[in-house]
Amino acid sequence: MKLYTTPTCGPCRQVKQTLIAEKLIDKVEIIDTPAEFPQSVRSVPTLELDNGTFLIGTSDVLFHLRQLKED
Repeated sequence: MKLYTTPTCGPCRQVKQTLIAEKLIDKVEIIDTPAEFPQSVRSVPTLELDNGTFLIGTSDVLFHLRQLKED
């Protein structure tokens, strides 16, 4: 999975802090450089799942990642 964020995005910082605190950071590749984003990513935080689906927004991203932790 890839997490698209920017260094100045407050919600992105929250997601990254949660990934670290909940020990989920090893499940996600974080991409902080907008030039490296696919054209379809227009807002952050956005999580790209392994199947190519995108989840957009803090609540959806964290919900999905927490589900992984429970499995």
